[in-house]
Amino acid sequence: MTPDELADEHFRLLTTDSRVRGEFVTDPESALKRHFGYLPDGDHHVESIDERPGLITILIPPLPADPGETDVVVSEVSERIFDLLHTDIGIGGYLIPDVRLTWVLRDMRSNWLRLAAERAGADQ
Repeated sequence: MTPDELADEHFRLLTTDSRVRGEFVTDPESALKRHFGYLPDGDHHVESIDERPGLITILIPPLPADPGETDVVVSEVSERIFDLLHTDIGIGGYLIPDVRLTWVLRDMRSNWLRLAAERAGADQ
């Protein structure tokens, strides 16, 4: 299964199966584990936004640990990665707040693809 096929299948399911969509809205970490079979351990959390027509989503940067570090927060926010997938049925993707989490996302995706390929091979 190619990355595009995996993404298409995933987003098609999220837009056609209300039960699966509800799982991703209420408990995205468990839903990712169930759907893809893998979610790395670590000091991170996954949240989802239930995209709806007319909804504008605002990402609020974190408060600095020290009020004097505002410039550090501004610098970090300007380095965020917005990994968006534009499809015929909407936009999906990931908003990564720091470079460290970029590698977590890459680990997730490579394992999802590996597991999908293994499942596809087992089906043949």
